[in-house]
Amino acid sequence: MFITNLIAIQAIFFLISFLLERIFPNKQWQTQKGFSSMLCFLMSIGAIFAQIMFFGWINIAGIGIEINEDPLIEGIIFYLIYSLVNYWAHRAKHAMPTAWKYLHKMHHSTSHMDSRVAFYRHPLEMVVNTVILFALGKIILDVSANAVAMALVIEGILETFHHANIKLPRWIRPLGYIIQIPEQHIIHHQKGLHKYNYSPLALWDLIFGTLRFHHSGFNGLGFKDSNKAWPYLRFDK
Repeated sequence: MFITNLIAIQAIFFLISFLLERIFPNKQWQTQKGFSSMLCFLMSIGAIFAQIMFFGWINIAGIGIEINEDPLIEGIIFYLIYSLVNYWAHRAKHAMPTAWKYLHKMHHSTSHMDSRVAFYRHPLEMVVNTVILFALGKIILDVSANAVAMALVIEGILETFHHANIKLPRWIRPLGYIIQIPEQHIIHHQKGLHKYNYSPLALWDLIFGTLRFHHSGFNGLGFKDSNKAWPYLRFDK
């Protein structure tokens, strides 16, 4: 029931974001050819991965350090640790050419920005992300399925939020020092840049010097050949 409620919360948040993007859009983007069909394919793969992961989490004994018996406290602590690990994993995906090409480039290939892009990831990146999650939550630590579900839902909600194409009032900008906001993530996806603002939890970017609110010379998102989606799945781009 705990996990079901968490999934429902994330689904509701996504639907709200999806609706707000249509009522208060920040920009009018041109969606690349094949994006919708590719997204459906990737989300189907992601759903299969999620089923396998949670089945494994329940049935494989952990050997790491236990955090706390309370699932709420355990989930929050695990998310803080997981988000720090993900911050450095994300930076590595940008810094290492092989990881960039075969894992993360597809996520940056979209020529538009909206909440759906949060789930637009190459299957190989899903595999690597799952391995990182298992290594952290089962080998280094030993966290419950409830705690890992909570951490993933927090991550999912924050990812949905900062990918959202929503025009926010300026008074919300200070929130960007705590969690990443949409205007920051547009910088991260900017054509020719593709760096800064790596973590949904902006605290890590603030600590490690990668937090940005402005970057000059905006000329769109993705790459010069971002007009088609499917070649990025085959590493043709």
